[in-house]
Amino acid sequence: MAFETYSNKRNKLMIGILLGVVAVVLILFIIIELIILKKGGIDTRTKTDATPTPYATVDQEATPAPTSEPTAEPTEEPWIAVNPEYNTIETRFNPPKGYTRVSVEPGSFAEFLRTYQLKPYGTKPEMFTGYINDDSSDLGVFNQQMTLVQYQQCADTAMMLYAEYLFKEGLYSEISFNFANGFKCDFEHWAEGNRVSVSGNTVKWVLSTDKAGVKAGDYSFQNLVNYLHVVYQYANTASLAQELPKANGDLQIGDIIIGTTDQLRAQAMLIGSETASEVSYGHAIIIADMAVNEAGEKVYLFIEGTTPATECCVVENPDGVSACWYKFNADGTFVKGVSGIVWKTEWGRKFKVTERPQAN
Repeated sequence: MAFETYSNKRNKLMIGILLGVVAVVLILFIIIELIILKKGGIDTRTKTDATPTPYATVDQEATPAPTSEPTAEPTEEPWIAVNPEYNTIETRFNPPKGYTRVSVEPGSFAEFLRTYQLKPYGTKPEMFTGYINDDSSDLGVFNQQMTLVQYQQCADTAMMLYAEYLFKEGLYSEISFNFANGFKCDFEHWAEGNRVSVSGNTVKWVLSTDKAGVKAGDYSFQNLVNYLHVVYQYANTASLAQELPKANGDLQIGDIIIGTTDQLRAQAMLIGSETASEVSYGHAIIIADMAVNEAGEKVYLFIEGTTPATECCVVENPDGVSACWYKFNADGTFVKGVSGIVWKTEWGRKFKVTERPQAN
């Protein structure tokens, strides 16, 4: 029993000595590590990695390079096609992205159309009866200076606008349109007190100053309106197409594209339209604006009157993308509206180019 007690004491003593040695070693190790850290550390790299690679080199005195952060792709501004608050073609309708309006001469028919006053945006076009024409666009309705009458249809609208422009410029002698039988009906004859006498297919001027309300030298705007009311009754798309020179593909603002009855019916038959046989009259649209891009590609904005007689308005492009702008195909064709009927630029006509009087 005594031996066991002595043995246990000796074991405990040995364990204590070992623990003391271990503690001393740990303390020495910690002291050595502290000395190494204070001196800057030991290079433990091998010879193969002793030289730092360029991208790992840091020059403490160099100006730090800006941090490279991922940049978002620039977002393209959406095309705003219509400015509802403005009331001219030039200010209400923006050209498609990448296109710029062509320049026009001050005082030209092109400028006249581009700056013609429109009714407030969203105004529905009215027929001569006072009812709304739901088949016509409400993007831009012309605030016509002349009261709409039942004879003012498509070609008549073009003649009205051109006559109004010439009247504004004082070019009374240029206001002239042919009847369907070829009779030349000019405003000067009318203003000097002559009136047309129609008997069957025979038309002639008759001096009528002896009649109430008719006098010589009446170049008033109201007398122009009276003159045009007669022109509307005896001129049409066919007579206008016959009278005006061809544009020969060089279409500009102020030109008119006229599809005669036969031409439109033929195009309707080509697409198998069930209404082809019902096409009984021609149609005319006017180029009221134009824009071009850097590649020379052009887009056009049309206006029209229609049947039944309706206020002149901007033609909408139903593609859901172009608003009111049309681009011709390579073969000079385009589809107008929702009818599917193909129109041809070769149908284009030009109003007479007039030399404006020079200012003194």
